[in-house]
Amino acid sequence: MRVLRTWAVIFALTSLLLPISGRGETECASDAMLTQQLSCYLHAAEAASDPAICLESREPSVRFNCISLYAEQNEAPVACSLIEAEEALRPHLHDACVSGVAIANRKPELCATVEQPVAKDTCYSFLVLEQGMDKALCKNIENKALQEACNTPKGSD
Repeated sequence: MRVLRTWAVIFALTSLLLPISGRGETECASDAMLTQQLSCYLHAAEAASDPAICLESREPSVRFNCISLYAEQNEAPVACSLIEAEEALRPHLHDACVSGVAIANRKPELCATVEQPVAKDTCYSFLVLEQGMDKALCKNIENKALQEACNTPKGSD
């Protein structure tokens, strides 16, 4: 409970300081192309070591991709919780973010934390098929067809 209160205070102080620091719309133009906005917000988040900066974008796709890329590049699956808070009606976005971190950083233990079965199965299969990790991970896949594909050697038809 104390941690939650401390986090709430930090969040409140950050919110008060944002206009003063000049972050947000003054640095990342909202009329720029989405790829430019993403690059701008991601750069700002990296520079400040704060993925919450991604939430300043008005564009949902920029927020999601910025947080996901930040999480992948910094091996920080905890950053994906910002997506969960932001997109509560779309839990698959959180799982996609965590899966991305697992795949990009070759961390199968993160796949186990993914809640949506399809996303979890995809996470394990990508680690094996795309990252070349041990086929023993295929046993964690629930979908039988995907599990079979995971166990099939590359180049076999």
